[in-house]
Parts: sequence; structure tokens; C-alpha cells
Amino acid sequence: MFDLMCFAIEFEDRGSKAPSQDNQRGRLDDLGARRATRRTPVVQARPLQPCRAVLARRRRAEIPRSCRSRPLSFVISRPLRDTATGARSMGAKTSLIAYSDGDLPGLLRTLHRPDASATAALIDRVFPDWTVSPAEPGNLSDDVRPPEDLAYATSFPGVELICADSFMLDNPSLLPSHLVEASRGRRLVLHAMHSVVDWLAFAVWEDGRLVRSLSLSPGHGVIEDIGEPFPFELPFWEGLHPVEPDPAWGGTEPYALPFHPLELGEMALHVLFGFTIEGEVHPDDVDPEDVALLGFNVVDPDGPTPEERRAELMAIRERMGEPRFFRPQGDGSLQEIGIDELA
Repeated sequence: MFDLMCFAIEFEDRGSKAPSQDNQRGRLDDLGARRATRRTPVVQARPLQPCRAVLARRRRAEIPRSCRSRPLSFVISRPLRDTATGARSMGAKTSLIAYSDGDLPGLLRTLHRPDASATAALIDRVFPDWTVSPAEPGNLSDDVRPPEDLAYATSFPGVELICADSFMLDNPSLLPSHLVEASRGRRLVLHAMHSVVDWLAFAVWEDGRLVRSLSLSPGHGVIEDIGEPFPFELPFWEGLHPVEPDPAWGGTEPYALPFHPLELGEMALHVLFGFTIEGEVHPDDVDPEDVALLGFNVVDPDGPTPEERRAELMAIRERMGEPRFFRPQGDGSLQEIGIDELA
């Protein structure tokens, strides 16, 4: 039996046009996970953080108007299994890019402090014409996937690294051209993953040329697959990391992919950046908590303001009414319970 379940609310706009290449976005905001007080998990059917639409328009409101009045569908993500202990965890979220003049993990291990002026100039280049202001500083562990309207970055000799929600692209090859052009003469790496939908995307450019891009999830299959797989990918494609059926997580049907995307995502993060979120830790790994980042408020002038988004979220919560609680049963069904049964 498991003691943690992640429940998400997915807004899918089936009635509008497919998003353009410039408007590709990533997946969902994690709506929170509740650790049960018993071995049997309890699920709260209410969003705990702002929702994001599947393939939402990049510069528009978070939830397309055409689906705001539609019923909500619930999605359960099968958790990643720890390869060392066999225990399941709920995965992780990342959204970052990094430019490097050499070995990125090695450069991150030098623990340089961010150059304030160079980092501010980097943010201005990444978000041209956006409204930018200072925010509280952070680190690579806590802020590897910040919420919208926040970005964290560092710039020091040999490295420029930015964490921002806008890098969660279904097709990493569609990264804005000004970001790709900035990789001339050096390497650019993108990494994004989201545990709610078991989604992973990563890409590498060398001297401005895309050499590898992969994006996939069990719900959408292989979204993008460009270039030759890196050596660390091969065992996954060769079937050496299968996801075994788990009756506790959706029956006995085989997993939709030959491996768990988050497991490959942790491996890609380790090889390309030198650290992991929930993967195996090695003695020479980068400690992401030690990589200091400067924080910035970043607001798209063509999109809704933070106040407008908060107001829209509050309106959605009011329409949803009071939260309802469910407990999974042995046959896979969900039984609604009262709040007094949570203790």
C-alpha cells in the first residue's frame, strides 16, 4: 500500500484551435499532494495552487475561456519508484536552461556567487520588453521550477543559468530564437519535467545547433524526438528500466512507455546538470542548495497581470464550492468520506 497520492485538475481546451508554435506551453501546475495520516491515502478534490491549462496559450490567461465552464477531469500520476529502495515517490518538477563554456556540472560545483549586474542583464535578455523587478533570492534546489511571474538566475564566468516557468515546452525545439542564438560558441541545455502528468522534456544545442530534443509523457506518447539519443538514454530505450504494473495505481495494464519519464528525467538532470531532485545522489554531485540564485519578478506585458490571475483563480475556487474528500478502495474505486474521517 502507498501513503501518498497526487491529485490534479486538468483543464483541456478541446474546442479552440491548436496553439501556434510560439504559444506552445508545458503541462499543469501541481495542485498539491496530501500525505495521509493513515496508510490509506486521502485525496482532497480541490486545487491548492493556480491551475495551468494543457497546452495553454503562452501569453494569455492560464485557463482558456472555452473550457472554464466545463466539468473538471481528475488525473492521478503514477509515482516514480526509487531505484535504490523500491519505494515510490511523487517525482519532481523542473524548468530551466543553462549556457556553459565547458563542463556545466563541473562549473556549478565551483559555487561561484551570482554576479548581480551580469545576472540582471541576463534576465533582461531572456525576457525582452517584460516588466522586471528584484525579488527575494533563492537556490537551485528550491527554485528549479518557479511559479509564473518569477524567475531565478545566476551568471558567473562560464555559466548562465535561468529557472522560469516559460521553459516548460512540449516541443523544446521551439525555444525562442533569441535564446538559441545566444548559445553561439557554447552549449545550451534545457530541462523540464512535471510529475503530475509524468512528462519530461530536455534538449541540447551546441554552438547554436540543436543536437538532441526529447519530449514525452504516457498520455501523449513521444511528442518530440530529434537527434541521436545520448548514451545515458540507451538503457531506457532498450527496455532495461520498465515500469512494472501496479494494481494500486490504476490496475494491471502495462505502462504506456517503455520506461518512466521521470526516471529518465532524473538521469538527464544528473548527466547534463550534475544533480538530481529525487534520484540517486553521488558523492561528487552538485548540491543544488549551494547554488545561489537571484530572484526576479517577471511580468509579460501582453498577458494578464498577477492580480488578474489571482482574481480569476479565486472566482474558480468559489465556483467549485466546498472541498470533497475521497479514499481509494481495494477495487480501485473512490469512496467519498467526511472531514471528520480524516483523523
